[in-house]
Amino acid sequence: MENDAHLERLIAEALTDFASELRLIEAADFVAYLRLGQFANVAALVTSAAELFFKPGALAFTEAGSAELGWSGAPAITLDLKLNRAGVAAEFALRLTDRAAAVRLRSLAIRFPDESDQAAALAAALADARRPPRKAQASSRLYN
Repeated sequence: MENDAHLERLIAEALTDFASELRLIEAADFVAYLRLGQFANVAALVTSAAELFFKPGALAFTEAGSAELGWSGAPAITLDLKLNRAGVAAEFALRLTDRAAAVRLRSLAIRFPDESDQAAALAAALADARRPPRKAQASSRLYN
């Protein structure tokens, strides 16, 4: 695969807000759901966070993940996710810790065989997957 580190950086940058949103969820919830195999609960959390930043169905939990929890140090949660947009399917692991997130690309498939630049195809798919920025709504006045 073309320079995995560059591709992983593209994904990580696109997921910054999403990862921050996931870190608002208690790590203990992720630990319990992953250890007990309650993947539907993890999927619901991921979907809920994803819908704030991505179009429906663009980003999904693949029902695999892990939780690292020891007697010292912060927990680490790894979620296997899939991006499916604009002819690109990327499977990757998103690792969340208390202060950072990291991406490890597992596979990248591009539907269009003439697409020789993987980074450009992935960047286009990530851009297509994003929801448009929300416009600030005018505040209504309660008083005249």
